[in-house]
Amino acid sequence: MEQNKKIHNILASLDKNLEIGDYNSVIFQCGMILEIIFKQIIRESLTSLPYEQRKKIMEFESVIGKGNKGFEEFTFGQICGLLRESNLLSKWAKYLNKDLGVLQSINLSTFVNLRNEVSHTNSDVIVDEYSAKLFHSYLVNWLAFLGIQDIQKNIKISFEKNTINKDSDSVEDKTLRVNMDVHSAYDSSLLTEEERLEVQSKSTLDFDLKILKEIFDNIGKSKINILDFGCASGKVSYDRFANISFVNKVIGIDVNSNAIKKAKTKFECEKMRYYELDILKSQGLEQLKEIMKSENIEQFDLIYCSFVLHHLENPKRALSLFRSLLKSNGAIFIKAADDQTKITYPDDNELAFKIIGIQSNMPTSSDRYFSRKMYSNLLKTGYKNIKMFYDVQDTINKTYEQKREMFIDDFSYRRNYVKQALDLDPNNKDLERKLEEIDNFQKELANLFGDYDFYYTNTISVAIGFK
Repeated sequence: MEQNKKIHNILASLDKNLEIGDYNSVIFQCGMILEIIFKQIIRESLTSLPYEQRKKIMEFESVIGKGNKGFEEFTFGQICGLLRESNLLSKWAKYLNKDLGVLQSINLSTFVNLRNEVSHTNSDVIVDEYSAKLFHSYLVNWLAFLGIQDIQKNIKISFEKNTINKDSDSVEDKTLRVNMDVHSAYDSSLLTEEERLEVQSKSTLDFDLKILKEIFDNIGKSKINILDFGCASGKVSYDRFANISFVNKVIGIDVNSNAIKKAKTKFECEKMRYYELDILKSQGLEQLKEIMKSENIEQFDLIYCSFVLHHLENPKRALSLFRSLLKSNGAIFIKAADDQTKITYPDDNELAFKIIGIQSNMPTSSDRYFSRKMYSNLLKTGYKNIKMFYDVQDTINKTYEQKREMFIDDFSYRRNYVKQALDLDPNNKDLERKLEEIDNFQKELANLFGDYDFYYTNTISVAIGFK
């Protein structure tokens, strides 16, 4: 819908303004979205609440509009005034049998005054960071409570009494739980693995670039040739190497033919080359050497492996092979995670633990504890000057969308391992049950990521070594 598109467009601009410190724009844009939300609540109130309550709201509407304009024409200040004078949010909460907690306890007059001040063209008011973040936090709380995919639809649904669970936790006890059925961050039918990898690429880009700088400082910066082992659709290597002037050539290889087709379509250029190839199979190494010859590459300066080696049956064999492809003093970059570094709280039902447990027991699962083994594997295969780097990621001070991306990156794909096992054994009732379980657990965990007090952390590890 047009309103939802407008909200999403404002949100995209709002996050940028918050990042660059344009706090006046943050206040103004938050007010725009809250005005949309509040007007929709009023619309639904005037059609769904009991007659006596609707009558009171209309009486205050008439007073505030001075009898000649309705709430649809109200300013943001007048809308907030109508909510305050009619005690509408309390009426809504009582109708839903819910405690809206912080959502109805904040004095909106402060926000109205601040927004009015920054809205005037000639205003010389400069909003401070604390006020902007307070206003932004209030908006985020509303978005998390309602879900941001379809505000209008969710407000309408909230007024349908038969959809309300009267035994559910209050917002104050389990604050800002995202509507599980409609707005779970987890949706296997909409999210593709390519999209997840794009999220992953973005979240680790700065971390990677700092480490790559250290590698380039060691190996030199003259006509660098790179092998991207397990390049997928090519975005990761393109984001990291395409704009580095001293990188001569990047050869991306992957066993997935569809991924390579996408890489060729989206990212292939003179510097970036992509090939469908499995160098660990018979003739695969010879085929790579033919490619290297055609690209005028004798040996590689760097071999880059991002979340790949944990999929292999014998990572040490791959590391030995890579070493033979490197120049003297050439470097290897390995990135991986370890599921035991993941911490969630509060997670009373141990959802993260259950999801990881189901996936890890699948015959198609990869080594979910590989990062702890990287140092030893590099050492045993002859690499020198090995170093480890750690990127600790968490949900503190993250926006709803950023937390959603963390869930997508770290959990959304895990049901695919169960689905793959079921595809291989379609009559297996136990796998059918496991697939249903992991889907339900992931929906519940996605909702926890929307709670304001939910904490999640995960550690990404990178190991580098030199020949």
